[in-house]
Amino acid sequence: MPEYFFMSGICVSASPTHSENWVIFGFGSLQPSDISIYYLCSGGKEWVVELVDNGGRPFRASWISPVYLDGSFYCLGQDGSLGVFKQKQPAGFSWNIFINAPQLVFPSTPCRRNFLVSVDEEGLLLSVFVGNSGDWVHVYKLDNLESKWVRLSSLGHLMVFVNETSSLAVKAKEETMSNKIYFPFFTKPKDKLGNNLFYSLESGKFQSFDENDHSSGDLKLHDTTQSLNCAWVQPRLVYEDETVLQAFKLMREKGVGGGTSG
Repeated sequence: MPEYFFMSGICVSASPTHSENWVIFGFGSLQPSDISIYYLCSGGKEWVVELVDNGGRPFRASWISPVYLDGSFYCLGQDGSLGVFKQKQPAGFSWNIFINAPQLVFPSTPCRRNFLVSVDEEGLLLSVFVGNSGDWVHVYKLDNLESKWVRLSSLGHLMVFVNETSSLAVKAKEETMSNKIYFPFFTKPKDKLGNNLFYSLESGKFQSFDENDHSSGDLKLHDTTQSLNCAWVQPRLVYEDETVLQAFKLMREKGVGGGTSG
């Protein structure tokens, strides 16, 4: 890391242990007129640190990690503005405010939490904004052609997991899991571990899957606890042994289950 740095968030384009070409990017801002940019490329020995003027387009950085999608890093502003960083080859970079604020209108202010999520398989970029005490939740997708956010009333088959350090979106295996945004919040029962909280776009309410949690409907964020210093992780199995990989493929083709017996 740089000797002196101030970052709102940090992101890597690809795993340095599984890719020969990667970029680690971080950004931070103490005032809306400029932004501090930090990046390290594969093969590089030192971080590049630059203070960049926003060109008269104010950008108030959110305290969340940027998102890497299709060769660029996207940074969300507190008011819905969107900055884009792209590292150029063999050297240099570009930074521009892709969406300038103000654009979004919220039912109330301030907006206490916002999140940025990439849907890699579909090439989509989503943003989630949460009102004070969770009074409202708005979800948007990026319209690249019009350079604006378009509000969504449904996530369809997607499950979205949000947090300040990492957010992700995946296709739901079960219909009951889809069209929901999962937060790092948990109910506060007195005698057991709390249940994970989600926001259902269908009902427009915070809920959990436990019927005992306020009849599983209309939960409030002030009734919950939040896990701090945590991150959502999507496990991926990597088989280094080609023989093992081929064996699993053959089992799947023949419909053989993956369970074991003792």
